[in-house]
Amino acid sequence: MTDAPADSPYEVTSDGKTVWVNHIGCVARFGPSGYEVDDLTILFARKGSGLEGLTTTEDWTAFVNRVKKNLGVTVEDHHKPTRLVSEPGVAPS
Repeated sequence: MTDAPADSPYEVTSDGKTVWVNHIGCVARFGPSGYEVDDLTILFARKGSGLEGLTTTEDWTAFVNRVKKNLGVTVEDHHKPTRLVSEPGVAPS
């Protein structure tokens, strides 16, 4: 699934497992074992906070918020990884 708003240089792509935010290369990624957001000045990376180091719904919310804050990009809920959809959500701030 891909979102590429006409007024944004960013593209958000997902495959049900991993989410990528691209702009002349990958600038943010969320996957099963962690996530990273690069605002072109500093790279923020974090491992999953759940059992066995897997990412959680809280990690997803932190990722969505950091992408919005650092890059100004809204990652829509339909990109949320399938394994997290059934977990109780934490509303993005």
